[in-house]
Amino acid sequence: MTTAKPPVEAPSMLPDQMEKERVYRWDKRKSLSDAFLMSRLPGLRTDVYKIINKGISENPAGDPAISIEHPFSMTIVGIEPDHGNGLHSHTTQEVFFPLDGNLVFAWGDNAEHSLELGPWDVITIPENVMRQFWNHSGKTVHLLAMLGGTNADTKGSMTYHPRVLEEVQKTGMRLDEEGKLVLPTEKATG
Repeated sequence: MTTAKPPVEAPSMLPDQMEKERVYRWDKRKSLSDAFLMSRLPGLRTDVYKIINKGISENPAGDPAISIEHPFSMTIVGIEPDHGNGLHSHTTQEVFFPLDGNLVFAWGDNAEHSLELGPWDVITIPENVMRQFWNHSGKTVHLLAMLGGTNADTKGSMTYHPRVLEEVQKTGMRLDEEGKLVLPTEKATG
């Protein structure tokens, strides 16, 4: 038997406040091209648009457009042709939803399993499973990615595959003791 719950008084929100606090406008988007430790490796460039929660971004500049805390993060990722991300895992589930093109999703300790998904297809990757995606098309493809958990739940939740870490070490990038991205210092030319 189902019983009705007492009504919860919803907060009153005027359109201006709703727009300021809870709306993301694509035409005002700002991307972060170095959100992750692997972002500067050859073939691993992506444009990351943080919408809700920081999620797993290791770059402290990656503030979301909607700053009110939610129990999940929502991000749009733009993936250039012949690019993707490096093999990694999270301690939370992750959902991927290609928006405007095909992407190959691979998983397993060495990415030994894969499926190609098209627009509006969905794949959910369990916790602690190595995963990556790749764009083999001739155009930039956008992907909606959702990760379970609050900012506190997802902080430091990424584990990179050893091969990715080997490549990262060659670039001079690293993570500090708080898990934030430290870019190599650029040498002055003159």
